[in-house]
Amino acid sequence: MLKSASLYVNAHLGAVKAQTLILSSGRDQLLPSEEEGERLLDLIPNCKIQNGKMVRGLEGIPSEGPVLFVGYHMLLVLDTLPMCVKLWAERKIPLRPLAHP
Repeated sequence: MLKSASLYVNAHLGAVKAQTLILSSGRDQLLPSEEEGERLLDLIPNCKIQNGKMVRGLEGIPSEGPVLFVGYHMLLVLDTLPMCVKLWAERKIPLRPLAHP
């Protein structure tokens, strides 16, 4: 089921119209996050990548519109709640987290 869903999503990445910012890690010891960021940059039309730069707080996150946060897999989605609270408190932006079960 995961393979089927991945194929579907990858086939539709070119249809994404929203402004997209990818934050990828060059220090990921488990998954090739940096390479995945570059791959997505090539597939998503209105996309920017923030790669190799330390990001603190809400720097780099758009000030308007909804945000889809795909969490760091090593934190077991524990980073989602603080991000939701901070984005809402400081910018009134609802965060839509995405996590693999």
